[in-house]
Amino acid sequence: MTTMANLWHGLETFYMTKSIGNNIRLKEHLYTFLNHLDGFHSIIIDLESLDVKLEEEDNATFLAISLPTSYEHFREILLYNNSDNLSFEDVKAKWLSKESLTLRYLLK
Repeated sequence: MTTMANLWHGLETFYMTKSIGNNIRLKEHLYTFLNHLDGFHSIIIDLESLDVKLEEEDNATFLAISLPTSYEHFREILLYNNSDNLSFEDVKAKWLSKESLTLRYLLK
Protein backbone atom coordinates (compact mmCIF):
# COMPACT_ATOMS: atom_id res chain seq x y z
CA MET A 1 0.00 0.00 0.00
CA THR A 2 1.32 3.44 -0.94
CA THR A 3 1.19 6.00 1.84
CA MET A 4 1.38 9.74 1.54
CA ALA A 5 4.86 9.62 3.10
CA ASN A 6 6.01 7.15 0.42
CA LEU A 7 4.60 9.37 -2.33
CA TRP A 8 6.29 12.44 -0.86
CA HIS A 9 9.60 10.60 -0.57
CA GLY A 10 9.31 9.52 -4.20
CA LEU A 11 8.66 13.09 -5.33
CA GLU A 12 11.57 14.40 -3.25
CA THR A 13 13.87 11.76 -4.67
CA PHE A 14 12.84 12.56 -8.23
CA TYR A 15 12.77 16.37 -8.02
CA MET A 16 15.19 17.25 -5.22
CA THR A 17 18.28 15.31 -6.16
CA LYS A 18 21.49 17.29 -6.38
CA SER A 19 21.84 16.76 -10.08
CA ILE A 20 23.17 19.18 -12.68
CA GLY A 21 19.67 19.34 -14.17
CA ASN A 22 18.09 20.45 -10.90
CA ASN A 23 20.94 22.90 -10.32
CA ILE A 24 20.35 24.49 -13.72
CA ARG A 25 16.56 24.52 -13.22
CA LEU A 26 16.92 26.31 -9.87
CA LYS A 27 19.31 28.88 -11.31
CA GLU A 28 16.87 29.47 -14.16
CA HIS A 29 14.08 29.90 -11.61
CA LEU A 30 16.16 32.43 -9.67
CA TYR A 31 17.09 34.34 -12.83
CA THR A 32 13.44 34.48 -13.92
CA PHE A 33 12.43 35.75 -10.49
CA LEU A 34 15.08 38.49 -10.46
CA ASN A 35 14.36 39.42 -14.07
CA HIS A 36 10.65 39.81 -13.27
CA LEU A 37 11.39 42.07 -10.31
CA ASP A 38 13.86 44.18 -12.32
CA GLY A 39 11.35 44.56 -15.16
CA PHE A 40 8.65 45.62 -12.73
CA HIS A 41 10.94 48.24 -11.18
CA SER A 42 11.84 49.57 -14.63
CA ILE A 43 8.19 50.05 -15.55
CA ILE A 44 7.48 51.90 -12.29
CA ILE A 45 10.48 54.18 -12.85
CA ASP A 46 9.40 54.84 -16.45
CA LEU A 47 5.89 55.75 -15.31
CA GLU A 48 7.25 58.07 -12.64
CA SER A 49 9.46 59.79 -15.21
CA LEU A 50 6.26 60.50 -17.19
CA ASP A 51 4.75 62.07 -14.05
CA VAL A 52 2.28 59.21 -13.62
CA LYS A 53 1.45 59.12 -9.94
CA LEU A 54 0.94 55.65 -8.55
CA GLU A 55 -0.08 55.06 -4.98
CA GLU A 56 1.88 52.62 -2.81
CA GLU A 57 -1.11 50.28 -2.74
CA ASP A 58 -1.31 50.39 -6.55
CA ASN A 59 2.33 49.33 -6.87
CA ALA A 60 1.77 46.52 -4.38
CA THR A 61 -1.34 45.32 -6.18
CA PHE A 62 0.34 45.50 -9.60
CA LEU A 63 3.31 43.49 -8.33
CA ALA A 64 1.06 40.86 -6.79
CA ILE A 65 -1.10 40.44 -9.89
CA SER A 66 1.94 40.40 -12.19
CA LEU A 67 3.28 37.24 -10.57
CA PRO A 68 3.29 34.13 -12.75
CA THR A 69 0.29 31.79 -12.57
CA SER A 70 2.32 29.37 -10.47
CA TYR A 71 1.95 31.93 -7.65
CA GLU A 72 -1.84 32.02 -7.81
CA HIS A 73 -2.40 30.88 -4.22
CA PHE A 74 0.37 33.12 -2.93
CA ARG A 75 -1.19 36.07 -4.79
CA GLU A 76 -4.64 35.34 -3.35
CA ILE A 77 -3.23 35.28 0.18
CA LEU A 78 -1.40 38.57 -0.37
CA LEU A 79 -4.39 40.36 -1.86
CA TYR A 80 -7.22 39.07 0.27
CA ASN A 81 -5.74 38.08 3.64
CA ASN A 82 -3.94 41.32 4.29
CA SER A 83 -4.58 44.02 6.84
CA ASP A 84 -6.16 47.36 5.95
CA ASN A 85 -3.27 48.33 3.69
CA LEU A 86 -1.00 46.63 1.22
CA SER A 87 2.47 48.02 0.67
CA PHE A 88 4.87 47.37 -2.17
CA GLU A 89 7.68 46.56 0.25
CA ASP A 90 5.45 44.08 2.08
CA VAL A 91 4.56 42.23 -1.13
CA LYS A 92 8.18 42.25 -2.29
CA ALA A 93 9.49 41.07 1.10
CA LYS A 94 6.96 38.23 1.30
CA TRP A 95 7.74 37.17 -2.28
CA LEU A 96 11.49 37.29 -1.61
CA SER A 97 10.98 35.33 1.59
CA LYS A 98 8.93 32.68 -0.22
CA GLU A 99 11.56 32.39 -2.96
CA SER A 100 14.36 32.21 -0.43
CA LEU A 101 12.63 29.44 1.52
CA THR A 102 11.85 27.52 -1.65
CA LEU A 103 15.40 27.74 -2.98
CA ARG A 104 16.92 26.90 0.40
CA TYR A 105 14.72 23.81 0.63
CA LEU A 106 15.49 22.73 -2.92
CA LEU A 107 19.24 23.20 -2.48
CA LYS A 108 19.47 21.07 0.67
